[in-house]
Amino acid sequence: MKIQYSIKFLPLLLILNPCFSHSAEYTFQPILSMGYMLYEFKDNASYFNQDTSFKDSQVYFGLGGTLTHKNYYANLYWQQTGNFSDSTTIYSKVDPLITDNGPTNYYSEYEKKIESDFDQKNISITFGLTSNKTTFFAGYRFSNTNFDIINISESEKRFDEYKYQRYTNQLKLEPDSIDYENNSFFIGCGYNLIFKQGVLGGKITISHTNMETKRNLWIGLPPDSTYEDRAYTKQVINSKDNVFGYALGITWKAPLSQNLNYVLSLDTTQFKSDDVEEIAYILNAAIEWVIPFKTTLIK
Repeated sequence: MKIQYSIKFLPLLLILNPCFSHSAEYTFQPILSMGYMLYEFKDNASYFNQDTSFKDSQVYFGLGGTLTHKNYYANLYWQQTGNFSDSTTIYSKVDPLITDNGPTNYYSEYEKKIESDFDQKNISITFGLTSNKTTFFAGYRFSNTNFDIINISESEKRFDEYKYQRYTNQLKLEPDSIDYENNSFFIGCGYNLIFKQGVLGGKITISHTNMETKRNLWIGLPPDSTYEDRAYTKQVINSKDNVFGYALGITWKAPLSQNLNYVLSLDTTQFKSDDVEEIAYILNAAIEWVIPFKTTLIK
C-alpha cells in the first residue's frame, strides 16, 4: 500500500519539489515599424536584350516581435511596402540587312515604353546571440516583388539610306507581368557602442540567395517588308540564380520610458546575378514595447 501511495502522488511531488523545477526569465518585445524605402530592380533578360529598370521610393509598414532569454534571442518580422510606380524606355536599332543582292535601303529604330506598378512584401526569422558588445545572428528571409505592367507602347521609325524618315507607326501592346522572389539564408554580426542616452550599433550580413524571376512577356519577331507583318507571341521566361548578397546597417536605440524603446536605423541591401539586380536603401523608425515575464520549467 505504501508503494502504491507514493506512485499515486509522485507527479504532485515533482511539481512542488524545487529540486525538480526552476524559473526562467524571458522578455518579449512587440515591434511596430514604419519606414521609407528607395527600391531599384534591373532585369537584363528583357526586351531587345537590353536592361529594363524600375526605380521608385515609397513608405512601408512592419510588424514583428523579439523573444529574449539571457543572451539569446529570436525575432520574427513581416513587412509590406506601398505601391511603387515607374516607367522605362528601351531603344533598339536595326541596321540594313545584308542579302545576296546587297544591303537593304533602310534601317529601323524601335522605342518601347514600359510603365509598371509594383510592391514588395517580405518575412524573416532571425536567431541571435549577444556577447558583451558583439552580436552574432543567422536566419532566413523570403521576399516577393510583383511588377504589374500597366502600359506598354512601341513605335518604329524607318529611315532610308540617306537617313530620311520614310515610315513611322505606333502600337500599344498587351500588359505583361514580372514576378520576382528572393529566398535568402543569412549570417551576420554586429557591434554596439553603449552611451548614457542609448546604444549605437552597426551590422554586416552575408546571404546565400536564390533569385527566381518569372516573366510573362509579349515578344515581337523581326519585321519583314512592312510593320504590320510583325508577329507577337506570348512567352514565359524563367530564370533562377544562386548568388551571394550583402546588407549593411546602422542603428540607434534609446528608451522612451521604462518599457518603451524607439529605434532608428538605416540599411542597404544588394543582390546581383547575371539576369537580375536588386538594390534597396531603407530608413526605418520603430517602437519596441518591452514585456518581461517568467515561466517555470521542469528539469
